Amino acid sequence: MTGDEQIIATPMLTLEAHNVFWLSVHRGLIPKDHAFKLAYTLKTFLSEGVIMIENLEPYLNIGLEIAIRQSHSFYDSLGIAQAQVLNASMITADVRQAEIARAEHVTCTII
Repeated sequence: MTGDEQIIATPMLTLEAHNVFWLSVHRGLIPKDHAFKLAYTLKTFLSEGVIMIENLEPYLNIGLEIAIRQSHSFYDSLGIAQAQVLNASMITADVRQAEIARAEHVTCTII
């Protein structure tokens, strides 16, 4: 990223992030107070427009098409659909999702 890019996500970002915070505490990777600091930071990024959350509606049918075509979950395919429609790059920690994104001609970075 060069600093000029906009971070755009579906509403699933907040759900997924909070699940990761919980899982990290559950596995003993971070203390509980750190999870709440991360949640607060995400909330701040959202309220200050650092991360923009978009409505899912424009991506539902395309996500379903990708899920069926790739035999992969709709949940993962929705993010790919969003990147595809926006002609945007995608960031994921999921290697399989990245492979599918690339098969759908979406530039994807694995973190």
